[in-house]
Formats: sequence, C-alpha cells, structure tokens
Amino acid sequence: MNKFSKQVQNIINLLGNKIALVAYSLTKHAGRKTLNSRDIQTSTRLVLQGALAKHAVSEGTKAIYKYSSAGRGPTLAAKAGLVFPPARANRFLKEYKVNLGDGAKVYLAGVLEYIVAEILEVSGNATRDNRRSTIIPKYLMLAIAYDEELSELCLRIGFDTSLGGVISYIPRVYMSKKKKSRKPKKKKSRKPKKKKSRKPTKKQSRKPTKKKSRKPTKKKSRK
Repeated sequence: MNKFSKQVQNIINLLGNKIALVAYSLTKHAGRKTLNSRDIQTSTRLVLQGALAKHAVSEGTKAIYKYSSAGRGPTLAAKAGLVFPPARANRFLKEYKVNLGDGAKVYLAGVLEYIVAEILEVSGNATRDNRRSTIIPKYLMLAIAYDEELSELCLRIGFDTSLGGVISYIPRVYMSKKKKSRKPKKKKSRKPKKKKSRKPTKKQSRKPTKKKSRKPTKKKSRK
C-alpha cells in the first residue's frame, strides 16, 4: 500500500466514524433503539454540505433501492450495485451498541464510495495537469486545497492536508523585477554590389588623313 492509498484510507475512516457518530446521536435523541438508513441519510446531510451532500445522498438512495429490489445475490455489494463493501461500513456502526437496520450499512457504503470516487477524480486531474502518471499525496493535497467543499469536509472530520506538502507560493515582494533584456542588433549583411555591366560603346572610326606629298621644288638656275 503506497502513501496515497494510506491517505485515502484515513479519510474513509475519519468520515465513516463521523457519520456513524452523528447517526447514533440522532437515534439516541429520538429515543429509538434501531439505527436505520434514514438516520444515515440525515447525518450525511449534516456532515457534508452543498453539492457534495446532494450527490452523496442520491448515491446512497440508489444503493438502497437496488438492494431492496434485487433478489438473491452472492454478496451485499453485488445486490446493491456497489464496489465498496458494506461490511467495511458495518465496522463503523458496530462500535455503538444499537440495533442496526438492514439498509444502514448499505447506505453508508454508498456514501463512502461516492466520496472516494470524487477524491480520486480530482486528484487524478491534478496529477494530469502536472504532467505526471502516478498519484502521490502532494496531488491529493492540491486537489483538496483547490476544492472548497472537500477542504471544508477535511476540516470537519479532522484530516490534516499538510501531510502531502505545502502549496508552492512566493510573495510578490520577493520577486525580483526582471530587466528587459536588450536583444543584440543584428548586423545587416552587406551584399556585394553587382557592378553594372557597361555596354561597349562603338568607337567612332576616324578616317585616316592622307598626308600631302610635297612636290620637290625646282631650283632656279642663275644665268
């Protein structure tokens, strides 16, 4: 049994004892000697609150209806359509020396099964949000801390949620202001300029000038 399952077992034990105690006090106050499913229903509404109590009562009522309408079955859990064994719920009620009705342990088993399913769901969501594959007590604590109804329930039954750790929190006072990091300017890569190819200009062909041939001058003969 790992640490997470031990924490869930502690919640089941504390909640079962709390509901059984309130149901016993209601039975004693009414002057009856038998504790029935109606007392478990009233104590569930007193211990739990809000939507959690509403759904827990409906799950317990469904279990009682299936148990009463079903015929013979191998076990009480199979007759009531439960996974949580009613024999486990019967341990909490046996501590008080009163007669137990047939539906008391079945109703309490239905309530406890719903609470366990709710805890597993929220802790599984917390584990998935943190990108982990194994549920540990830390994620159970986080799930309970961020759920108002579950956190209030743990306070009522006396469950210490700090066993799984502490919620990570840093005050803003101790947070250092991050300086804006100046991004280094990217140097523009100078592309080599392409030299413009000059078209060869046509040179004006000069006509060769004819040199004037000098005629030999005749020397005048002196007479």
